[in-house]
Amino acid sequence: MKSIGYVRIQGGLGNQLFQFFYGLHLTRIGTFPEVVYDLSFYTSGSQAGGSNQLRDLAIAEIFPAAKYTYRPPLVRVLRRIERRVSQSQLFGWEVPPKTGKVVHSSKYLEGFWQDWRVVDEGKEVWRELDFVPLLRADPVLPKISTGESVGVHVRRGDYLAGKNRTVYSALSQDYYQSSLNYIRSKLVKPRFFIFGDDFEYLRANFVAADCEVVNPRQGRLAFLDFLLLSKCRHYINANSTFSLVASVLGRGASSIVVSPPVWFIGTGDRPDDGFGEILR
Repeated sequence: MKSIGYVRIQGGLGNQLFQFFYGLHLTRIGTFPEVVYDLSFYTSGSQAGGSNQLRDLAIAEIFPAAKYTYRPPLVRVLRRIERRVSQSQLFGWEVPPKTGKVVHSSKYLEGFWQDWRVVDEGKEVWRELDFVPLLRADPVLPKISTGESVGVHVRRGDYLAGKNRTVYSALSQDYYQSSLNYIRSKLVKPRFFIFGDDFEYLRANFVAADCEVVNPRQGRLAFLDFLLLSKCRHYINANSTFSLVASVLGRGASSIVVSPPVWFIGTGDRPDDGFGEILR
């Protein structure tokens, strides 16, 4: 009889969703009969700092029916024995999609599994959830729900501070202006909704009449911004799992998705490989 698997949840909302959907993937292919999600990262103080866009725990509120734990003793022992996080696990599939075979035998899995396909595979679970009560009174939702709405995500904040400056490529305003113009050439009267973590920067740089800056919310309320972004019809993404996951969950058959030219400094790794258009 197969044992229960454990997946560690950590990081902001985008990464939490990657990890959650990866757990669903493992049950779907029969690796584990059941997955329990370890939330201990959010009791250790590790989540302090960073972008305002959901460094707080959100996944347990989004999927309350899933099983969670705060790392009971047995899992703690397993983690000490079999903590295996390689570069390929951080930026790819630990279970290769072509083979469906488990790379290792660990029952406690820690990683990020940043590949858009793992979210796309399980997005029907997301569509079964009812977020209408949360958004019913939001004045932005009616605007996004009509016409050619385009969600634009700009992440600055933590990308411009500390060691992150040597890891993440800060996207230029030229990238966004080129993307805006590209979508203007494809759609009739698009309306751009600008989401991000630096409100003053957004107000100063997105001043066109067809742009509307959404005042960013803090902490757990940033989940509402994520929901609004996912409700848009088209997307201009940042090199951030926040907008990548929102666009994967919200993309329709006729959606235009513009992906950033680069994610990380000094490496070609990108979680959105094969998803969206990269403007040259």
